Amino acid sequence: MNDDSACADVLQGRKVELAWNHETLNDEWVIHPSNMFGAVAAIIRATSLILETKGEVLAKIQYAVSDTGFHIVSSKRAEIVVEAMRVSAYESGYEEMKSVIKLSPYVHAFFELRSEFKYSFKAYSKADADNNVKDVNAYVRGLYAHLNSGEFKKAERNHRRASDKNFRSTSKYIDDILKCCSRLLVVRVDLGYSGEENDLISHEGYEVHSYHPEICEHRKSLFKALSKKDSPIFMVGYACKLEYGIRKGFHFHVMLFLDGSKHREHLTMGIRVGELWQQVTCGKGHYWNCVPRPWHNVDGTGRLDYYDLEKLKEVKEAASYLTKIDRWVRAYLPGDKRSFYKGVVKTVPGQKGGRPRAK
Repeated sequence: MNDDSACADVLQGRKVELAWNHETLNDEWVIHPSNMFGAVAAIIRATSLILETKGEVLAKIQYAVSDTGFHIVSSKRAEIVVEAMRVSAYESGYEEMKSVIKLSPYVHAFFELRSEFKYSFKAYSKADADNNVKDVNAYVRGLYAHLNSGEFKKAERNHRRASDKNFRSTSKYIDDILKCCSRLLVVRVDLGYSGEENDLISHEGYEVHSYHPEICEHRKSLFKALSKKDSPIFMVGYACKLEYGIRKGFHFHVMLFLDGSKHREHLTMGIRVGELWQQVTCGKGHYWNCVPRPWHNVDGTGRLDYYDLEKLKEVKEAASYLTKIDRWVRAYLPGDKRSFYKGVVKTVPGQKGGRPRAK
């Protein structure tokens, strides 16, 4: 199987990611540690809408007059862009965030084009309102043109390079596991920390030194326990991504590959892995079993036979989530600490390498 062709469909859909749910923002607000999650989330969502509408998302906005003055009237989609544009680009918050977080090129473009396209939402007369409509549309259309430029596309490719490399490597890793074990049971589980007072889920500020080495030790202890010869869980491989979220704090997204001849129920095995996580974290751990939802296009769990190419594609699409760019974890990891991990291929005990020649 050609690895490049197997990855192509998944890689095509990874250019703009919608991050988190949009939260309503205040009229004029400035980025600082307590709201940086909402700021970047709003900007990424707004950028996606600008691209989707080819720069015309604000074409129909207008101002209405009320007893309190002029106010914007717009569609819900346009309001998402308007709210993101209210973020102050000229305060130290953006510069501080940029210094510690590897921001998406979309976020940089959203801020930095503000110096070329001045605009305001404040209006005290009809003339102000008319000028504002022209200015905000000039900015949005200018941003759309920039996002389609060769210069920006090169920056965006560079930003995605490590993520795409990890995905290709993981895709090949799954193929190699299937060469050693013709039937797998794929388990997906999220592993994090519980308790409001737990400093492992706190995100007060974004200081680099806030990274906890304890988290790394918990991960090592878990996979060491799963790799033991006497482990009741017959793991033949894994992929693991460390993330940092606004609600969950530090947490891992884990995809486990178990010997399909030994295990059948992936949800049951997810619970067992979660219980082991609670043990290695001395009760600090919390887990979420990834249960298939009918409205999700990709499941990527359960039985995987080497000959089931549709299921293999589904598993790889689910694995692509583990390798996507994370906007926050780099702000909490010192130096060049890794956030993505995977195992090494090894043969299943008592089983010869190579695939069976027939089903």
